[in-house]
Amino acid sequence: ILSAGSPSILVIDDYHNCADRAVAVFLETLVRNGDGDLRILLLSRTMPEMNLEEMRFLDVAAVYDQRLLAFSGSEARDYFHINGVLSGALARTAWKYTEGWAAALWLCLRNCRHGDGRPFSGDIEGMLDKVVYSSYSRAERELLMQLSVLEYFSAGEAGALTRDHGARQRLRRIHNKNAFLIHDPVRRRYQFHGIFKAFLHKRLE
Repeated sequence: ILSAGSPSILVIDDYHNCADRAVAVFLETLVRNGDGDLRILLLSRTMPEMNLEEMRFLDVAAVYDQRLLAFSGSEARDYFHINGVLSGALARTAWKYTEGWAAALWLCLRNCRHGDGRPFSGDIEGMLDKVVYSSYSRAERELLMQLSVLEYFSAGEAGALTRDHGARQRLRRIHNKNAFLIHDPVRRRYQFHGIFKAFLHKRLE
């Protein structure tokens, strides 16, 4: 809990790992009956099982997607600048490549400072391979490579196109494990982060 006077902020990270519906009911009750001195911030890769639409209508809840956390082009330039890389062109190239993803921007910055002056190296692909891709089953890898040729896709489309009857469950598991597979809950469709899409295209080749 973060508290510096009023209001206090309760931050719950990785909320998608909470399977107990009673926790959601408890948090909803806190929000509905609170006196305004407590703010609750839930960080989750999936939408919480709460009546969010009604809570938003009552102006007691707000929903932000992961684009809020992405660096803008000017923020990426400033980030490179304060860390000793003064080239706006390099910062712009890195920002376009990473789509503002903070961890990937940091790797690009490190490459510029300690490598050969270019923002890219095998570090990002190596990290994806070691931390993300290698953790998937063979069926999950095949599904991801097949879907990587699409711009957007729903779970139903994924199953029909790949003839994988377990596609819906596999996509849910993959989405819960990392942020490279983005889900739009309004349009009910998935898309890959550009870096991961390029990574999968190389595997597909």
